[in-house]
Amino acid sequence: MNNLGERIRKLRKERKMTLVDVAGDFMTKGMLSLIENGRSNPSMESLQHIARQLDVDVHFLLEEQASEELQQFIRSLEERIQDSERDLQLDKYKTLLKQLDQEIAEYLKMNLPATYEKGRLLEIGSRVKRGIVQKPTEESKALSQQAAAVYDQLSLFNRAYKVQLDHALDLFLERKYEEALDFLRDKKQHYLSRTVVADPLVQIESDYNEAVYLYAVGKNEEGTALIDELLAFTKRRSIFHQMDDIYRIAAFNSLLTGDEDKFLYYLKKSRQFAEFKESKMEIESAQFIEIHWLNEFKKEHNKALKMLEQIEEKSGGEDPYVYLEKGRAYFGLGEIDNALKELNKLEMPKYSHHPFDLSMLNTAYAYRALCLAHKGQWEEAMKDADLAKSAVKDFPHTPYRDFIYDTWERVHQQSLS
Repeated sequence: MNNLGERIRKLRKERKMTLVDVAGDFMTKGMLSLIENGRSNPSMESLQHIARQLDVDVHFLLEEQASEELQQFIRSLEERIQDSERDLQLDKYKTLLKQLDQEIAEYLKMNLPATYEKGRLLEIGSRVKRGIVQKPTEESKALSQQAAAVYDQLSLFNRAYKVQLDHALDLFLERKYEEALDFLRDKKQHYLSRTVVADPLVQIESDYNEAVYLYAVGKNEEGTALIDELLAFTKRRSIFHQMDDIYRIAAFNSLLTGDEDKFLYYLKKSRQFAEFKESKMEIESAQFIEIHWLNEFKKEHNKALKMLEQIEEKSGGEDPYVYLEKGRAYFGLGEIDNALKELNKLEMPKYSHHPFDLSMLNTAYAYRALCLAHKGQWEEAMKDADLAKSAVKDFPHTPYRDFIYDTWERVHQQSLS
């Protein structure tokens, strides 16, 4: 029974539970310790209690451990993905994902038993396939649902719900914003009705995603209230999962609502967590928000340009947000030709899906329309103004949407005068 004890201890630690948490009022923590160390065999009644506390099925506890080789492979997958994400080289990242996709496919050809490790392999495989093309595919969705089915079979409800969060994300990436929000909330209620011990990390991810979707459908007050609750929860529990993301969206929302004090505070916290994680992608995301604030709201265009030049020197790659902010800065400085030069380089990225991001990016067409109007090229100016307005017509209200509509009115009226 020693393997059973090891499995119980492993699951308890994965869930960040103490001996007291699992023992509850049913047994002493000393008895549970003896079971984990293989020095005592639990009765079926005790085993059922332990399984309930760990949120798994009894049969899952009694199954043989997956092979050490498979466990090591999964750890290797996670480490290689994390290391590549820190490098922030998109081509290198995609090449790695294609390699991992082939390696995962070889394992999935085997007749693997329904274990936690198989579910995890399916889950990672789904994310890898999505990452290769920067959008959900039928193959990635199928793997995701297979992972959820394995976790459900094992009564690993926290893991099953986490996979369902990925399905909601697929809907979001397909720009089915309302559907994504409804699906997440439906699965959330189902999850809460089945779960004995809620995993705080899954709760954080769920609440963060829900807030993002609320903002996407224009329910900004609900989104802000949920972010405030989430920040309070993480502080109360001293859990720092996804804190850079949470603070970054809080900063961006504060920027849009004009609360500069909160914006600066949240931006500082987001950058601190990103730097702690040593994530180049998230550090640059925080820097772009600061540049955007300097450019759009503070009108400190020269300072914004200096920061943009520093980012270009480090990354050396093409970035639509760099072109947008440089074009915006040059326009603000009255350098129309330089502004047009930068704005003409911009192509809409495949990785932007949120209406906030898309509305911001489409201001590039509005700025280009203003530049062309300044040069007297009215036909081209009206085409760009029409393009920007058409792109954001179904998006919720933001300062970017207002700017695009105001630009459209201005260009069309001036063209008639």
